[in-house]
Amino acid sequence: MVDTTLAPAIASDNSNNDWDVGTGGTWTELGAAFQVNGLWALGLVAFFELGRIRYTTMYKSKSNISSFDRKRPLAWILPLLAIDDDTLCARVGVDGYVSILYIKTMKMVFGIVAFFGVLVLIPVYATGGGGRDGFYSITIDNLPKRSTRFFAPLFALILLTVLMCMGMEFASREFLRRRRQYLIERKTRNHVQVERIPRHLRSDSTLCQYFQKLFGSDKISSAYIYINLNDLETKLKKRDFLVQQYERQLVKTIKSNENTSAGTTEHCCPLLAPKSNQNNVALNQDNNAQEIGRRLDLANHAFLDAKALALKREDELAQVETTTRRSSGLTRQILATASATTMRSAATTLGLDFTESYHASSSGLVTTSSLGVATTVAQLALTESPLDIEVIGLAPEPQDLIWRNSCVPIQRIEWREKLIDIGCYLTAAFAWTPLVTFIQLLSNLEQVAKFKHMHFLRPFLRKKKYAYLSALVSGYLPVILMIFFMAAIPFILYYIDIYYIRHKTYSNIQNFIGRRYFCFQLVTLFITVFTGSVSSLLHDFWHDPATVTHKFGLGLPLIADYFAILIISKMLFSTTQELSLVWPYINRRKFDPLFLRPAKIQSYCVGSKVPDLFMVSSIALVYSIIAPLISCFAFLYFWLSEIVFKRQLLFVYHNTYERGGFYVWDAVILFSCLGLALSHIIFISFFSIQERYNEAAITAILPGFIYLHYYRLQKFYIHPAKFLDRETAVERNLFQFYPQKKDQDSNDTNFSFKYRHPALLTDSLDAATVRARLSTALQNKEKNEHTPKDEHIIESSRYDERGLSIPTLRRQSSPSPTQNDMTMV
Repeated sequence: MVDTTLAPAIASDNSNNDWDVGTGGTWTELGAAFQVNGLWALGLVAFFELGRIRYTTMYKSKSNISSFDRKRPLAWILPLLAIDDDTLCARVGVDGYVSILYIKTMKMVFGIVAFFGVLVLIPVYATGGGGRDGFYSITIDNLPKRSTRFFAPLFALILLTVLMCMGMEFASREFLRRRRQYLIERKTRNHVQVERIPRHLRSDSTLCQYFQKLFGSDKISSAYIYINLNDLETKLKKRDFLVQQYERQLVKTIKSNENTSAGTTEHCCPLLAPKSNQNNVALNQDNNAQEIGRRLDLANHAFLDAKALALKREDELAQVETTTRRSSGLTRQILATASATTMRSAATTLGLDFTESYHASSSGLVTTSSLGVATTVAQLALTESPLDIEVIGLAPEPQDLIWRNSCVPIQRIEWREKLIDIGCYLTAAFAWTPLVTFIQLLSNLEQVAKFKHMHFLRPFLRKKKYAYLSALVSGYLPVILMIFFMAAIPFILYYIDIYYIRHKTYSNIQNFIGRRYFCFQLVTLFITVFTGSVSSLLHDFWHDPATVTHKFGLGLPLIADYFAILIISKMLFSTTQELSLVWPYINRRKFDPLFLRPAKIQSYCVGSKVPDLFMVSSIALVYSIIAPLISCFAFLYFWLSEIVFKRQLLFVYHNTYERGGFYVWDAVILFSCLGLALSHIIFISFFSIQERYNEAAITAILPGFIYLHYYRLQKFYIHPAKFLDRETAVERNLFQFYPQKKDQDSNDTNFSFKYRHPALLTDSLDAATVRARLSTALQNKEKNEHTPKDEHIIESSRYDERGLSIPTLRRQSSPSPTQNDMTMV
């Protein structure tokens, strides 16, 4: 088999070094990448500028902060950059703020490194005398073996390490300050999440009394056990779908009746159907509407019956203490028991059977009297066994909960997550590695043309008239393919998590996605540098461990131009694609109405957004010293990303998965240190191959320094940010009683109304109500003639507790004689 090189440049036949990448440069490929990505960027920016004015519900859904979003093209950039950090954090949340904080840190680091590279590294490399030209004449590849000029990249590497450590130190300090402020002011002030609840404690009263026995009756207010209501939620979804279908059918009926009453005949236009046919069409539309209305009424009655049963089950389960008291005196035993161990064993068989028949889960919430008590409870171990009842932390925000997964046992989630991790390892080794290798093979068409049945590519590569197209295919096509394949990973992980692992909060899903997604990115970088497969690397390492280090040095300078094109594509294409929101726009305007899906809120998904930033920073950490132009591209990428992320977080993305930035910044520190350590290991190998052992020995000290710095960041910033400390809680008077609002639907004054299942809070919606709502919309149509074309007529921004927009009606977006027609969202 022909040995393939995964670099866009071709190895020279007269090369003296075994890691030679040839004397030819790749300016043509870089120029082609700039031109194509520049055209994409111009088109996407123009699309965004038109969309942000016409479709405000898509591009300015958070209209309460859009006062300075001017209508002139790009006039919003300067006011956006002038927003101070306090205002930004208050409006976008801590999760979004720490993402921008990371972008600012990377912009500062690579800005200084780019300045040093332009002033020092590029002149040193350009005059190195290595015989390279083109792009490689200003890279480390132009330094001959044993050259004394290798002290310059060593100094640049030390500078990069110091800047990264200082930047992460200052940013972590700012993160801790924002995190503590979030913990003090968080909305769910006094709720904790409880898991692994034993069967005899799975009722509101018994769980509450258990915690009151441990912490005192004045410290614990109430408890709530999650009940399995998946059947009720299924009925609600069916009813909502029929509501949207019925509204659409009513709109069609209105159009048919209007056409019939207009008296159009075949004499008016030969393309129009006869009036009798129009009457038949109108009659069919009326019959269809009546049929869907009957189905809607049946679905609504089924939902109401299931809701009544669920409410009864919830009420009786909350009063299970009274039932067991009448039969065995369980409550008297609980109150008279001195120890928690004896109290837990006092449950009777009747109580166990009663709670099990009502599908009570092993998860629940406990409400304390204050935030200080909740913080204390969240940090304590309840039992000596790690597999018994435990408090896993402060309760998430209600909109962060996934109610259909709330009853899944935590043990099942943990085991399934481990199985998926094993599957990810196998996928990365045996599926992702061949895919990356095949994509990188396209960057070297000369080697591809040597394969059997691929000789037809030789004329395409040798004729000068195809030079630009050849450079475009070999330099740009692999990058775009890799970007699209990488973009599919978060979606796959999301559906695996929500339907198989079934984490209970969206923030946990984003944490799961983010860590695995970045691991795939590290594997991609690892494979690309090694230019081989994992199996061959393991084979070489088994027979000769030095082979791995040697391959690090071999693969290091070969693909600098590939990564330069990748960052150019991320800089021009990915940032403008994030700004324009092309796919969400198409999904909302076309596919949601087609499939009768309610439009979802645009939420900030840190699990897919932040790892994209990690990818660029990891590449720049390795290759900003090898090719100084890459640090310039990385600086421009983070500068554009700051503008785009600020704009989207302020105007588009809703803060629905807020968890105070803890998961985000923990991953930022971990993977930033990993990327920096990877660059150190690669340079140790590279300096060793170049027989610059002094530089290699100095570089070998840096990974240990990075480990100590990571330990320092974890100790001083990450661990203190997990919970609020007791001194701050006492200083801020957070142990004072936090008043509870009485639930209108419950006799328990301490019951948390906002943590009830959304299906229990949904009212009846039958066909008559839908018709009345449509009639009201039509009557008010004349008053809304000046409503923006993408605004809803009934209500412009109504969202229910599940993060979905309530089905509403809006106008056609295209002005035409049928402007009076209505269409479903």
